[in-house]
Amino acid sequence: TKTLTLAQAVGTAYTAPTAGTITKELPNASSSIKSIDAALETIASNRATLGATLNRLDFNVNNLKSQESSMASAASQIEDADMAQEMSDFLKFKLLTEVALSMISQTNQIPQRVSKLLQS
Repeated sequence: TKTLTLAQAVGTAYTAPTAGTITKELPNASSSIKSIDAALETIASNRATLGATLNRLDFNVNNLKSQESSMASAASQIEDADMAQEMSDFLKFKLLTEVALSMISQTNQIPQRVSKLLQS
């Protein structure tokens, strides 16, 4: 409503007649100019406040994006480390299984070797 009042004051402060001389009332024009200046200062102040708020929000958005990227990278490294550990464990148990099978196979061959030795 203050802006509407100022706009109405501006519109009525100066009226150009269609014919004849132009008359101005200086006190009304001066008060209208002061009102317009005050409105412009308010607008400039509000724009500055909004600009500062937008800058803070942009900073926070960029900061959150950076944190998201860091967290994703850390999670990936943890998953990679877990995968490496699992592969290491798998290979270890596979090797132990192969060694155990080899030992069982050799153990099963002992009676045959003893039998051959006794026959010779």
